Amino acid sequence: MTSNDIDLLRKGLTSEYFLASFLEKDPSGYRLGQIVQDTKGKPPNSKTLYPSLNQLLKTKYIVEKNEKYYPNLTKLINTMDSTHIRDWQESLDPDEKQVLIEMLQNREFFKVVSDEILRTIHDQPNRIHNIDALETIANKIGLLTAAIILYRTNTKQTNQESQEKFSPENDLK
Repeated sequence: MTSNDIDLLRKGLTSEYFLASFLEKDPSGYRLGQIVQDTKGKPPNSKTLYPSLNQLLKTKYIVEKNEKYYPNLTKLINTMDSTHIRDWQESLDPDEKQVLIEMLQNREFFKVVSDEILRTIHDQPNRIHNIDALETIANKIGLLTAAIILYRTNTKQTNQESQEKFSPENDLK
């Protein structure tokens, strides 16, 4: 994996098309163009669409099945693991990689944050493409992980408090 390959996810239209592939269940190339270019009709810059998708296909960041484009989650996780987005980032073990792949296969979370991602893409000045898909996805994974940890922590504390309040020992006291 060369730095040019990684750049496809870190900047430019390819990064935006890759990100858009997360936001749609079975996106065609045409639909990805509509998402990125914020249009309901024919994407105005379709001449850049398929060359960008072909670059992502060539580097195996996306896969095509029945004229639909899907992110290659295994390649994404391996790229995230080998590209240190944060200075403190540690390598993932195989179990962690598998958990992340399974997390990303469930697109429900990305549906929730898709409006924010789309707003970021669409609010850029014309012909400026500075979206870093790798960092965006890593941030969203971090957000989801923090929410899960917070939920589990609060659930444990609530369960412990309710057990203590109504425990036989407290009743006897």
